Amino acid sequence: MATILIVDDEFKTRVAIMEVIETEGHVVLPASNAMEAKNQLQAHPEIDAVFTDLGMPLGSGWDLLAYIHDEHPGLPVVVVSAWGNAVDEDQIIAHDIRRVIGKPFTISEIRFVLREVLLPDVNPPMPR
Repeated sequence: MATILIVDDEFKTRVAIMEVIETEGHVVLPASNAMEAKNQLQAHPEIDAVFTDLGMPLGSGWDLLAYIHDEHPGLPVVVVSAWGNAVDEDQIIAHDIRRVIGKPFTISEIRFVLREVLLPDVNPPMPR
């Protein structure tokens, strides 16, 4: 069982991702913006991965990615964003993003990427 932080300002999107991950047997922590996410990361060192949107109030996903890169190096991050196609390879490398999922997404995409992030040696990578 892993602990996953879900960061999205859209309530319905956040809940949808949370429900998928919870049905996989994991603990989910919610945040509606980057500031809340930073607080969750400070309060819960057991967080195993982060799924985050990019466009949010009170600090963008990019701000959160920079914070995670600096303060929690190696923590797997998945970007779930309508801007998914706009994230280029240089940004993926610079922010150590493990995977980008575009919105709208499917349940199977979330499940597959979750398994890929948590068990990278067991699951073959999903095509980008």
